[in-house]
Amino acid sequence: MTDVRVDRRVELLSIVMRLAGAPEYLKTPASSYIAEVDRTFGPFATHPAIAATRTLRSKHGISYDAPMVLAVHLDDQLQPRSLDELASLDRRWAGVDVAAYVTQLRDFAAASKFGDFFTAQTTHYDTVARTLRTVVDAENPVGWFDGFFGPRKDARFIVVPGLLTGQRNFGVRVTLADRSTEMFQILGVTRPDGMPSTDEETVGLLVHEMAHSYINPIFERHRAKLEAAGTKLFALVEQPMRAQAYGEWHTVLNEAGVRAITVLYLRDKKGDEVGARAARAELRLSFVWTNELVEVFRKYQRDRAKHGSFEAFMPTVIAFFDELVVQYKDGLPKSPFLGPVNAALIDPVMVAPAGGELSTYVGQIRDKLFAAAPLVAATALTYTEHPNKNLVAYGTPATNPIIANVLEHARITITADAITLGKKQFTGPGLVLVMCRYRQDDPTRGVAIYAAGRDRDLVGINHNLRHGNRDWLVARRTAKGFEILDSGDFPRAVDGAWLLP
Repeated sequence: MTDVRVDRRVELLSIVMRLAGAPEYLKTPASSYIAEVDRTFGPFATHPAIAATRTLRSKHGISYDAPMVLAVHLDDQLQPRSLDELASLDRRWAGVDVAAYVTQLRDFAAASKFGDFFTAQTTHYDTVARTLRTVVDAENPVGWFDGFFGPRKDARFIVVPGLLTGQRNFGVRVTLADRSTEMFQILGVTRPDGMPSTDEETVGLLVHEMAHSYINPIFERHRAKLEAAGTKLFALVEQPMRAQAYGEWHTVLNEAGVRAITVLYLRDKKGDEVGARAARAELRLSFVWTNELVEVFRKYQRDRAKHGSFEAFMPTVIAFFDELVVQYKDGLPKSPFLGPVNAALIDPVMVAPAGGELSTYVGQIRDKLFAAAPLVAATALTYTEHPNKNLVAYGTPATNPIIANVLEHARITITADAITLGKKQFTGPGLVLVMCRYRQDDPTRGVAIYAAGRDRDLVGINHNLRHGNRDWLVARRTAKGFEILDSGDFPRAVDGAWLLP
């Protein structure tokens, strides 16, 4: 059985990184637990361990997953273990006096009474672990991985809620003295109530981080033969990869393999629609070869007995990356806009009705979330005046021509008291639609619309309506805010055409 628990070492390193101001450890939604962490440990923000952490971050790049790699290389008494492995797994730790830094961590833990804090949170930790265990036990991904890669009798899987890692998830491992391996999947907690999510996305994250435990060591053993293609592919996608904190070619190839394995898993276990949705998400993140790599892995899956092991199949994987370099010799092909709504919010032009309360609100949202984005009044000329940009449009079909254009081409209707979306119809007052679609004049760019039958129903829509990770969402404005009625992704035809649900 896979173990599920909150890990005191993970929490300690996360707290230290938070106090050091590391942005990736500051993006967890506010909760009573976060408030208690800040109240308890805030007074120790000047401790030498925090200053040392800032120095490690600035001089050695100790950020993102690097603190978690160290965390699992400490024992329960916060003493270093398997340090000879640490720098080989993560080169950022090479040249760091790890023993001295860990001594400072122990001193911080003692001075701040971290042990007492951790014990006092036992009830909360147990509740969080139980919630996440429902996903792990129901899914049992280890069985699928055993079938694909072969059983790993020397490995133990440990799923850890990352209560302070927010949107970041990490797969890290440590080899113990008896040569067994502990493989950790640290899943960030992103719900406002401080509890882990139990939805489809969490399953994908769990599988993704578990896949690192298999892909990373195999790819590392073939590093020399992967390097030529990896270096050239990284150069083609360097900007979007660095934006995701993937700053080296081998990290990108590891991620490529892991993401393809995750898509294959979801297709096998959840069906083609879920797998296709996951693949689209990877394409949006510039892993443009995902579907092709999935097919390479499917070939191994179908003929596993013939190949014997994934290790023996690696020459085929290496050849695939080499062939990609040839295929992309003139640069990456332009990709069509694939959604979801969030993808259209990147570098956008904001389009609002001319004047009125909604126009004022859109201006406020622009200033808060999209400071560099132009804000223009809606006209029929918006497309031609702002080429090569994503558009974010607010209003009704009557007050914003962009809204009218998108709805007409998508064959969706909105009135004051009804929204018809394919076979789905919603009726009543206060209905709003958030959706995305490709630009008619440039299918590589997207349009996100916030539409309703009345402009005033859209004021405040960005404040308390989580809506960006799907293609469409219908909600109702109420006295307490917006109530989600339904959401989903637009089905795609074989030729890629967007269909209605």
